[in-house]
Amino acid sequence: PWHLSIVRHILETGNASTLKAGIVDPTVGSYFYPASWHGLVAMASQASPADVPTAVNATVLAVMAVAWPLSMVAMTRTVLRANASTTFVTLVLSGAFVAFPARFDTYGILYANQYGYALLPALVAAGVLLLRKDTTVLARLLLLGTAFVGTAIAQPNGIFTAILLLLPLAIGVVHGWARG
Repeated sequence: PWHLSIVRHILETGNASTLKAGIVDPTVGSYFYPASWHGLVAMASQASPADVPTAVNATVLAVMAVAWPLSMVAMTRTVLRANASTTFVTLVLSGAFVAFPARFDTYGILYANQYGYALLPALVAAGVLLLRKDTTVLARLLLLGTAFVGTAIAQPNGIFTAILLLLPLAIGVVHGWARG
């Protein structure tokens, strides 16, 4: 009911702010809760005749069938500088993982986590682009802002995981810059 309550609150108030999503349960101790997934569900519910539980299912399927594969493609194209055939294979194989993103749905109600981790490969791609020499300062700022904030309001866990994944690369790049 927690997640459905947040979606219902968004539909009733029109406010999908991450800073106010926790208001649905005053015992939580904070109004902050990553609410971009809930906002997507609310938009799906508003854009169709679907009730909230049906919109939840549709959003979960969209995250698994659209966001995750496209995020994997972004990472593959960026990290490997992949060609069209490798990109196609990535797109096909991203649906072959049984554990992710579907495990979040069988383990518990971890919608925001599923969404945040579906965006994680795209955040890694943005991190790689940030570290490339051929990326302009403006592009770096835009990438950093949109990727960081987008993942933070999906689920902050994704940011910490991306930092762990990108840290060895960043250390190597900074070491290379320092050596000249």
